[in-house]
Amino acid sequence: MKRRDFITESIALLAAAAASLPVFGASAKTAKKKSSEQHTDSDIASSGGHYSLRPVSDRVVGYRPPAGAIGNGTWSFTYAMVICMPNRAPSGNRKAVEQGSLTITKRVREYTQRTEVRTGATVHTGEFTLSCGADGSLKSWKGISAFKGGEMNSTIPETGTQRDCTVMMNGRSAMYAVPASAMILPLPAVIDRIITSADKAAVRRFTFFDEACTLKESHMLLYESAVTLPLADGPVTFDVWRQDGTGIHPRHYWVDAGGRVLFITQGLRSYLLTACGS
Repeated sequence: MKRRDFITESIALLAAAAASLPVFGASAKTAKKKSSEQHTDSDIASSGGHYSLRPVSDRVVGYRPPAGAIGNGTWSFTYAMVICMPNRAPSGNRKAVEQGSLTITKRVREYTQRTEVRTGATVHTGEFTLSCGADGSLKSWKGISAFKGGEMNSTIPETGTQRDCTVMMNGRSAMYAVPASAMILPLPAVIDRIITSADKAAVRRFTFFDEACTLKESHMLLYESAVTLPLADGPVTFDVWRQDGTGIHPRHYWVDAGGRVLFITQGLRSYLLTACGS
């Protein structure tokens, strides 16, 4: 099984696990009623009225940003990966469950990205070093993916290079070329552009290098709005950036006054900052 297939199937299995819950087995009439009830007034209030935070509204209500500040040109962010699932409790229909983590760092023109996805007894990890140009565009990368659990224990080394918007990927037993129509940005470079952006009116267009393994075309990054949220220690005003493009739900980046990306939200999967530094 290819790494990208495992990642996709792992997330899908987490959502599919909910199929046995009563809310999915209800009649059309009951399902319609439950659908109309699933977003409560408190949910909307806790998410600042913004739809992208509603799946994790139960986490946002009591959220406390971690201590720490980012440096000038260097930073490190660690996130809890949470999946929105139906909740059996009578108090609500959703619950954001932690199922993994994401750590990204920047050192000059080099980024590292480490992910962990837990699905039952199976754990997938990936750790990559990505070298980029002055504009953040991908130049080369190397890393290792590992699967642990059941009969899927394996380790896959991966390397790749980019030249003239064509990526050469080197897996364990094959090498193949993938063309791209625009400059290629991995997730850490997208975040770096948000942190360093001085022009909120500009729309940035690029090819997204997702999960350090998949090219997704026709992406754009733009500033959406300022939103104030009532967090545990008081209201915090965020600059909200949106990423749209092929192969993803709209992704939102929630940036506080210190330039820290506290939340990354995308459909049923979101990331909440748990540690940061320079």
